Amino acid sequence: MTSEDYIIEILHKAHKLKIRKEVLKLATIIFTNNPKKERLQAFEEAFKEIKATRNSS
Repeated sequence: MTSEDYIIEILHKAHKLKIRKEVLKLATIIFTNNPKKERLQAFEEAFKEIKATRNSS
């Protein structure tokens, strides 16, 4: 699988959890603040952070 395939998979999971928009927004912020970071890593971090925040609420 390519990085893009993994990103699509992350977005599918986020959609099921109803956090897709938040993940996209945070991943964009993460990537913008650190352009040397891989896009996949930004999406993984965003997904984990949003999911953890939702689970603790």
